[in-house]
Order: sequence, then C-alpha cells, then structure tokens
Amino acid sequence: MTKTISAGLLPALFLTLSAILCPVIVPLLFLPSVGHAGIFSKEKKHEEIAKRYGVAMVLITPSDKDGKALGAGNGFIVDPSGIVVTNYHCIKGATTAWVKLTNEAHYQVEGVLGIDRERDIAVLKAKAKNLPSAPIGDSDKLSWGERVVAISNSQGQENAISEGIISTLKGVGGTIQFTSRTSPGSSGGPVFNTKGQVVGIITSFAKEGQNLNLVVPINLVKPLLKGRLVALVEIAKEAEGEPDLRISELQEAVRLRPGDVEAHFNLGMEYNEEGQYDLAISEFQEAVRLGPDLAKAHLFLGMAYGGKGLNDLQISESQEALRLRPDFAEAHLSLGVAYSIKGQDDLAIREYQEAVRLKPDYAEAHHFLGATYNDKGQYDLAVNELQEAIRLQPEYTGAHYNLGVAYNGKGQHDLAINELQEALRIEPDYTEASELLDKLRQWRGGQVPSAGTPQPPTSTGKDTATEVKRHLEKGSSFLQEEKPDSAISEYQEAIRLRPDFAEAHLGLGAAYGMKGLHDLEIRQYEEALRLRPDYPEAHFALGSVYREQGQHDLAIGQYGEAIKLKPDYAEAHFGLGVAYGKKGLYDLAIREFEETVKLKPDDADAHYNLGAAYGIKGQYDLAERQFGETLRLRPDYEEAQKALYKLYKLSKTQGPSASAPQPSITTREDVDAAVERHLSLGVSFLQEEQPDSAISEYQEAIRLKPDNAEAHLGLGAAYSMKGLHDLEIRQYEEALRLRPDFAEAHFALGSVYKEQGQHDLAIGQYGEAIKLKPDYAEAHRGLGVAYSTKGLYDLAIREFEETVKLKPDDAGAHYNLGIAYGIKGQYDLAERQFEETLRLRPDHEEARSILNELYKSKHERSGITPQSPIPMEEDKGAEAQLHLERGLALLKKVMPGYDVSALDPAISEFKEAVRLKPDLVEAHYNLGWAYGIKGQDDLKISEFEEAVRLRPNDAEAYRNLGAALNMSGRKVDAIVSYNKALAINPGYAKAWYEEGSILEDMDGYEEAITCCDKALAVNPKYTSAWSLKARCLDRLGRHQEAILCHERARNSFGR
Repeated sequence: MTKTISAGLLPALFLTLSAILCPVIVPLLFLPSVGHAGIFSKEKKHEEIAKRYGVAMVLITPSDKDGKALGAGNGFIVDPSGIVVTNYHCIKGATTAWVKLTNEAHYQVEGVLGIDRERDIAVLKAKAKNLPSAPIGDSDKLSWGERVVAISNSQGQENAISEGIISTLKGVGGTIQFTSRTSPGSSGGPVFNTKGQVVGIITSFAKEGQNLNLVVPINLVKPLLKGRLVALVEIAKEAEGEPDLRISELQEAVRLRPGDVEAHFNLGMEYNEEGQYDLAISEFQEAVRLGPDLAKAHLFLGMAYGGKGLNDLQISESQEALRLRPDFAEAHLSLGVAYSIKGQDDLAIREYQEAVRLKPDYAEAHHFLGATYNDKGQYDLAVNELQEAIRLQPEYTGAHYNLGVAYNGKGQHDLAINELQEALRIEPDYTEASELLDKLRQWRGGQVPSAGTPQPPTSTGKDTATEVKRHLEKGSSFLQEEKPDSAISEYQEAIRLRPDFAEAHLGLGAAYGMKGLHDLEIRQYEEALRLRPDYPEAHFALGSVYREQGQHDLAIGQYGEAIKLKPDYAEAHFGLGVAYGKKGLYDLAIREFEETVKLKPDDADAHYNLGAAYGIKGQYDLAERQFGETLRLRPDYEEAQKALYKLYKLSKTQGPSASAPQPSITTREDVDAAVERHLSLGVSFLQEEQPDSAISEYQEAIRLKPDNAEAHLGLGAAYSMKGLHDLEIRQYEEALRLRPDFAEAHFALGSVYKEQGQHDLAIGQYGEAIKLKPDYAEAHRGLGVAYSTKGLYDLAIREFEETVKLKPDDAGAHYNLGIAYGIKGQYDLAERQFEETLRLRPDHEEARSILNELYKSKHERSGITPQSPIPMEEDKGAEAQLHLERGLALLKKVMPGYDVSALDPAISEFKEAVRLKPDLVEAHYNLGWAYGIKGQDDLKISEFEEAVRLRPNDAEAYRNLGAALNMSGRKVDAIVSYNKALAINPGYAKAWYEEGSILEDMDGYEEAITCCDKALAVNPKYTSAWSLKARCLDRLGRHQEAILCHERARNSFGR
C-alpha cells in the first residue's frame, strides 16, 4: 500500500532528541558500582516484589445491566489463563466487567469461578491467556511477626507499596491482621511474603492511624479457584436480595465506631446505591463533619442531593470536592451532570471535558459529553465522544443509543440503525431506542421525510476515496502548521468516511500527541496497528510516546518491530538507541546510534548521542570525533560545544594547547550574563502582568542554568499569575530543594498554601521565612493572616504588630491589626489602627466603614451625640448599591472554591447595604444566602421573609423562602411558601418539583405525584421530576408505572 503520511509529514513524531543521554561526559570511574548484597538471599525486598509482580495487578471496572459503572476495584492475576482474585463487593450487582492491566490492556470478564460473600472474596475469569501472574503461597505457614508486603492501586497511585508485619493470626472469620500504612482503595490488593508469594488478599483497613489491616488468607481462596464458571448476570440476580444484610453490617460498624469517617461514608454509599437518598445524605453529612477535607465525602453528598433533585446543593458539594482535590475527575462529572439538568450545557461541557482530560478512560464522562453535544446539535463532536465511550465500555447501552441519535442527526441512517439495534440487543426493553428505530425503518420503507429532515448521503466509492485523501492531506498540513485542533477534525472526518484507514488513525494520534493527550494518542496508534500490523511508522510512533512516558521496555519493543519491518528506518534506530541509553545499556545504544549515522550521516542529534554514549563508556577519542562531527553539521549545538570542551580538559590536564583546534565554547561568564538577562526580563514581564512572556524568560534561564533557584521562584510567580497553582508550587519546591535557605521561596510557598486554605502548611512556610530573615515584614504579615484564619488572634496580633514595626507605612498591616484588636474587644487599639490605615490610604473604604461604626458605638456608650469625622454621602442608595456589589464580589470568591475567609466580609457588606437602604431586596436575598452558607438557617429565613415582605408578588422570593424553611425542618411552612409562589406563577416547574420532594418526605406520595405532573407539563425533560415520580409510584406499589418513569428519567437526561 502506498504510504499517505510520510515521516516528513509528521514532525510531531520526530522530535529533536538532543541531550537525551547525559550531555556531560562522566568518566566510568564515577558511575555507581553494582552491589552484591542480597544476590544469593532467598528473601526479596519489597521493591523487587513490586517490580516483578506489580504487573499482575489489575483494575476491575464493573457495570450494571443499564451500562452504569459501579466504581472500580483492585484485583490480581493468579493464573496466566486470566484467573483474577478480587473483593466480592467490587462486582456485586454487575452484569459486565472488564479488567485493565498495568500495560493498559483491557480484557472482558467472562464469568465468576467462586464467591465468598461473608469474607468479601470473588474469583473471576477474564477472556485472555498468557497474562502475567503472581505465584500463590501457603498462608498456613505464616508466623506472628513475619514481614509481609501489600500492593494496591491506592487512591489513584498505581502499584502503591506498603510493608508491615503479621500482628494477628486466625482472627475473626479466619482473617489475618498486619500492620502497615495502607489507605482507602487498598482492598482487593495482594499481600506477599518475603519470597514473593501471595499469602492473602486485603479486605478492609482501619482508619484510625491507618495501620491495621484485615487480610483473608490465600488458603481460604484456593477452593474458589476451581469452581464452575457462572455468568456475572446470574451472580447479579442472586445479589438482589443482599443489600439489607450489607446495610445491617455497615450500621453495626457505625454503632461500634461512631467517630470513624469511613464507616459513615461506607454506609452512605450503600444507602445511595439503594436510592435511599435522605439516609445517604445524613451519613455523608456526618462523614463531612468528621472529615471536612475528605473530598469523596463531599462528592457523594452532592450526588445524593442530586438524587433528590437538589442540584444547587449538588453543585456546591461537587465544587467543594474539587477545591479539596482539583484532579477529581468524578467530581467534574457530577458537576457536569448537575449543570446539564439545570440546562447549563456550556458549563456542563466544560466539566465533562475536564473529567476526560484527567481520566481519559472514563467512559461515563465521554458518554455524557457526547450526549450534551447531541443536545447542542454538534453531532461530529458527539460521535467522537460516544465512540470512545463504547470503545472503553462496549456494552454501554446509553452510549449506543446516543451514538444512534448522533448518526441520525448527521443523516447517516444506516449507522444510526446499527447503533440502535445494538442498544436493543443489550437492553431489549429500551423504549426510546425502539421508537427511534421504528421511525428510521418507516422512513427507509418509503415514507417521505418532512422538510428539514437530514437526508442520508449518497456517494460512490471513488468519491469517498477522494474525500478521504483530501481530509488526510489537510490534516497533515495542519500538523506541519502546528494546528492540532484543525488536524484532529480532518483526521476524524477521514476516519468517519473510512474507519479502517490506518494512516488516518496514525495522523490523529500525532495530533493528539501535539495537544498532550497521550492516552488518546496511544489508542490511535494501537488502532492503526490493529488495522495494519505491518505498519512501521505506527510502531515507531507508539515507541516514541512510550519512551516519552518512561516506559522504556515497551518503547524498545515497538522500535524493534519498526526496524524489523523497515531495516533502514533511521529514526527508529535512533529512538531505540535513546531507549537503550535510558536503561543504561550503552553498548546496545552505541550499536543503534552507529546504524543511525550510517543511514543518515547528516543527523547531528545522532552524532551527539553517539558521542555521549562513547563518553559514558570511556571511549573519549571516539566521543571527541562524534562531537566534532555534530559541530560540523550544526555549529551552534551548545551541548556538543560543552561536551567537547570537557573532553579537552579531561585529556589535557592544563586544557587544550594553543595549537590544538578550538571549538566555539560558550564560557561560564557568557552563560551567567545570559541567565541574568532572562531573569531581568522575566521580572519586567511580571511587573507588566504578561505571565506568558515571563514564563518563556524564566524557562530559558532554567534551561541555561537548571540550578538557579531565583529562576524557579520567578517561574512559580508567573504560573501563579495564570492560576496554574500546582505548577507554581512545584517551582517553589524546586527552588527550595536547590536552596533550602531561600526565605523568599518559603514566603511564596506559604502564600499559595494560604490562598488554597492550607493554613497549617502556610504557617510552617512563613515561619521558615522569618527564621531565615527575621525582618521580613511581608512574611510576618502573611503569618498573621494565616493565624487569623485559624482563629489564633493573639498570635495574629503579635505578627501584625511586628509587621507595622518593620514597615510602618503598610496600610494593609494596620488594617489587619485593627481587625484582630476588634475581634479581641480591644476597641481603642482597633480605632487607632484604622485611623492610621486611613492616614496612609484615605480611600480605604473598609477601614472607613468600620471606623464609623466604632465612633458611633463609642459615643452611644458615653451618651454623647457623635460627630462623624468622616463625611457621609447624601445618596445612601448609591452607597448601599456599592456595598451590595462588594458583597457579591466576595460571595463569588466563596462559591467556586468555598473560600470561607471571604464569607464574613461578604456578610458585613450586605448588612451595611441593608442598614443604608432597608428596602434593598437584593441585599436581603444575598445576605440570606450568605447566612445559609454559614449554616445560620434562622438568620437566612429572616432575610428571605423580609425579601417576601418587600416583594409580595415575587414567586422567586417565596420559592427561596420555602427552600430555606424546608432545610431547617419547617416543612409545613415551606409548603405554604411554595403554594404562594405557585399562585403567583403556576408555570414555575422547579417550585412544583421542590414542593413534591417535601410531600414525598411527609409520605404524601399521591400529592407529590400531582406536583411532578405539574412540573412535567411545563418541562417534559425534567429528569429529577421523573425520578421523584418514579420513587413515589414505587412507594404506592405501582411498579410498572415506576419503571416507565425511571426510563423517562434516564433518557430525559441522556436524550
């Protein structure tokens, strides 16, 4: 087959690989020697066990009959034929499941060989062979105090290792206990003895101290390995009657350990799974109270709120989960779902995209993103996401249905019919799929479509081939122009027209690689190779991305395949040499680099890397020759200049002779001057608030001098200006690694911790900065703010006093000191600090407002009519509006990341607005919301009641009051308020739904159904109303009607 994409058309695949190997030639004398200790020992170190048997670890992703994911769990392979041991709770209720290996390979579970519900064990059989496996030992031979090693995918960390000792043998239920610092997510992982044999499986851990774990001995698992294969769907049917037993066990755990956050969380999860949302909410709220920083508790609390249709609360809790854990893909999905239900599709899309970015194999996120694209009529984008969801989860009914919808929207009716048929194969009673399929068949049977209906395309094979070629060429051009988004669109269109076109998949992978989407990149290369196994360019591309990810063994395998297919493939020889070099196999690296320069004599990078490999082997003459050739080809190759100069110095004690040929050498003085220039430019760009330019300058300074701590500090500041706080923190940490006594870096790190609400970490860093630089006024002030946030006002006062002593003209420090004095009741001292603040900054409105209040309070206490020292504006309405706007700005800071420090100032602003203009309804509203966030429900209700009094014909005001009354437990009063809202606006669907939810809680199921019907008459796609109606029908025993409503609920969202 003629290649459509040549190597020259894919520059993204052929990155310059200079300085891949060590650019500084190190004599062999200085390389670390290989130790002999332990070579003949029968005991294996935990790192050795993890390295050898970590490949047997799997991640199990089960789904129920609706294609809904049921979470994920650990497991491990004990036989190459695909026998996997895991926890029973991982597959409970699942009708399908997949196992994912550490090399990203996926295999479907064909059934269950055995289960032990009491001990929470299941043995699965995957459709596979020749898999890596872990050897099984004899748990009866374990002894007290014996060392063991546990491996798990704990908290997202692949192959996390923990070491401990056996503390109890033959415990409850025959379990073993061992001490080790495992974490949530460890269950299902194997426990090894020191010979590298599996002796047990972790079933649970104790939260207190995280150092006591329960393990089922492997000898109790062995009988299950030889059981009869039973389909997952049969196991799921057997499990239908089990939830009550499970709930009883979890309730008992809560009774025994009422302060255990995990016990409450687990019980909440079970309630949530059973649709008992009120009980779930109660347990998750208790988990949040006990562990306010537990992101997953906030997430599932939000999801339980979502189950009750309280989507604003779902949004709030999902945002809090993300504040605590910004990389929490599931929280982004939850947030997206809530936005979708509220009809805010653009916000939903943003969250789904972020979920996919963080977790590219997240089938549900791809599905919801695709469904939302469908809603917006963006069918090409929808197809791409839904195809990916199905690739990840082939039995995903909803994804097949929505893909059919997307194809139908594009006019590709044959493809639409195929997908709908697939959805019905998996779920025969899928009503919406059946209805749409019938319509398409009627159309195909001869009925004339209505005007505006998309028509199926008609084209000849020749037209299609021409079209594919055109898209391919355009994609290649966009790659050369470094426009990956445009390239992706072209390659996707080529694949749509011809799905089996390997070259298009290769190009699409390259475009994904240019965007940094490496998981998607790998999938495209693998698809190209599935379609065309003899495709050397695809093997090369896959090898290159593996090498970039540090998976050098996989890279070596792919480069080897490319060379086997195309022996004169210079780039593949070069990549293979680099991979060998990374593994320290320098003789093999030299062989490949020599082959590269033979095939491609003008490749400066190959000559340079060959010289580096020769140098590491101590073959300095050969190294010198290669560096010289590098400079002949590229005279400006700085790494080669430096390496050649070091060789001259190494070979001649006094350096090169005057007569010897001198390479062009950049001196240390030149480098230092260049670094200073880049640093100065970086500072200037920061001052001009041009962070991108600043980042470029600091990165160049670091490239020239990687150990320059000041450059890392500046780069961190530039990242901060762009809001990239994880990158910011890394740079500050690197600055401190290079220079631990760098006070400014400690201060910067403390400041970012303070902004993120990690006040203890902030206090530690500010303290270090002050220890190194006692007169560091800014650090004293930052430390004072951190102490204030924690309520340590005496310590805060000490730091603010030190700040104003060091920096008397710091108005902010005087203001903060005044606030701290005021909180402590030292009003005279506070008054003096606010006066000083205004002397330094007459426009400091906050200080002016508080000082007025202090004067007023002071004179009221003394019985003297106050003479306000500050002129008051005649137009109080304008001033009140100003306070309202300030309060709203502060409240915005609170909501996205729950910045609690902005809440009290926001309340102060709203209160001031109300004081100046008591009939300002918006101020009462927002003051009520702020009180609600603080949990002060009575004050919240009071403000909403005032808003209703001022606007008696405002349906929204009555609805807000009703919601507040309901949350405080005053359900009857809430219903009265909702009825008033609905009397004003009978078409207020949300009010109908929320009143129905209250009636459900009060067992008024018939009345709740009436409310749902009213809401659905206004909005037939109101998912939460369908769900509420279904629950009420279930309660009344009208199960068939309930099933139909559940289906409508599911598909009103997925559409």
